[in-house]
Amino acid sequence: MQALSMRSAAVLAGALFVCACATAPYGPQNTYSGREGALEIDREIGNSELAAHLELRDIRAERRDGRLHVQFELSSDLSATARIEWMAEWFDERGFLIDVPRHWEPVTIGPRGHHPCTIVGPSPAANAWKLSVRPRNEVK
Repeated sequence: MQALSMRSAAVLAGALFVCACATAPYGPQNTYSGREGALEIDREIGNSELAAHLELRDIRAERRDGRLHVQFELSSDLSATARIEWMAEWFDERGFLIDVPRHWEPVTIGPRGHHPCTIVGPSPAANAWKLSVRPRNEVK
């Protein structure tokens, strides 16, 4: 009986190790992609729980001083505070990534709250964007 328990523990430990190595440290993310003049955005859902409680709403885009400005709202229906982070990438008209420094922007959204965001294209060539959203991994 004890040999069976040790074997089960070893198998469980191995499975947990494999899962830990295969999962990104921040968990799966969701991406939302848009293009200047497009009426719809594309969604890639990697984290269905996040997608069930966090919505990208009221997306607007316009050119100001030659650069594309995109405004949106991150809206949470959770009864608790949501801690997430987002990052934007920009692309030119041929779909090439515009190489600029990128960083994850932390956001705290209160219960059943929302957070307005604005992203600005790094150059006049930017006409498409991709927004990635993931849960925030906080060190306690």
